[in-house]
Amino acid sequence: MLEARNNLLVLIALFLAGCTTVPVLEEARPIQLFFDSPDLSACQFRGEVGSQGSWYDFWLTSNSDLVNGALNEIKNDALTRRANVVSIVPPIPFGTSVTFFGQAYDCPQSLMESLRSGF
Repeated sequence: MLEARNNLLVLIALFLAGCTTVPVLEEARPIQLFFDSPDLSACQFRGEVGSQGSWYDFWLTSNSDLVNGALNEIKNDALTRRANVVSIVPPIPFGTSVTFFGQAYDCPQSLMESLRSGF
């Protein structure tokens, strides 16, 4: 009986450990995310990026934490593609997770400066 209880406690601990949000990598912090994308025709397309919602732990994590984790995942994914801008498509409304998709681009520094200053 004690062994079964210990196994249950270990299972619960492992389940709860999976309920944390994705942290953003320090190198990915400067990546710009746009929901209303500017003209990126001067940029090089680097591929599709996305975040995957977690349907199994949504009730343990606040909506704002789920959104932050999903956006952090997008930035981390864009970093691996050597992108500095992500144009995010309109969010897909799920009742139990937060999921985003976007297109990653590597933009020239001059465009990045104008984007930071508000176009």
